[in-house]
Amino acid sequence: ALCMVHGFDTLPSMEGDFLDACAAPGNKTCHLAALLTECSKEASKSTRSNIVKVHALDKSKDRFQLLQRRMKELTDTPPRKGIETTEKVSVECHNTDFLSVDPESDKSFSNVTAIMLDPSCSGSGMISNHQEAMDRDPLSKTKSERIQSLSNFQFQALHHATTMFPKVQRVVYST
Repeated sequence: ALCMVHGFDTLPSMEGDFLDACAAPGNKTCHLAALLTECSKEASKSTRSNIVKVHALDKSKDRFQLLQRRMKELTDTPPRKGIETTEKVSVECHNTDFLSVDPESDKSFSNVTAIMLDPSCSGSGMISNHQEAMDRDPLSKTKSERIQSLSNFQFQALHHATTMFPKVQRVVYST
């Protein structure tokens, strides 16, 4: 999240929406929203009236529910003493596969200019669930096949981020 907003001092210099492609459980999304909120404090003095939108995607129904719960906790948390709140940042959660998102056909993603892409290196989201995830995945019978499958997904996701979003200016990739 720090790499995503590095170089932006205020919201008026940030054009477009942000997208967290593999968002659950939501830690990176919360961090990004917090950083954008800090940037928005200066923007409140400006003429910028639109809200910075963060799209948070996850294709797993269970992990998506956790993501929604975390985002609700983020917005329902009362402000702490000395901490200002802002209405300038909005997080929208989507239970969808990033690879299926097409900004040409789904206009809600047409203004994405920044993508945070942190695909799972284990496919499980939790290192303790690695064997369980391998057992659930009928396409990956061996560790070697599973590693190849995950490598292919990571390549496809990076390719999708850099080719399918015509307005994208910044992609932060990590795994």
